[in-house]
Amino acid sequence: MSTGHVDILNAALALSEGERAAIAFELLHSLKPPMALSEDDPALFEELDRRMDAYERDSSTAQDWKDVSSGVKQMLRDRRSP
Repeated sequence: MSTGHVDILNAALALSEGERAAIAFELLHSLKPPMALSEDDPALFEELDRRMDAYERDSSTAQDWKDVSSGVKQMLRDRRSP
């Protein structure tokens, strides 16, 4: 990062949590989304079919959403702690 970028980052980090969240939200929404699949994209249904076929072949790899959600939240908490 250039010196200007570092200065901006340091200034942003000095803001309150709410102000940082608002800036993060705006920055994230300014980015071009990744190759997301929309309902108009036939690839969406191909991907859903592929995943359903994989699940039906071996459902033992499936995880309950509560477990997945808890795991993701824990990973995010771990990343924030020093």
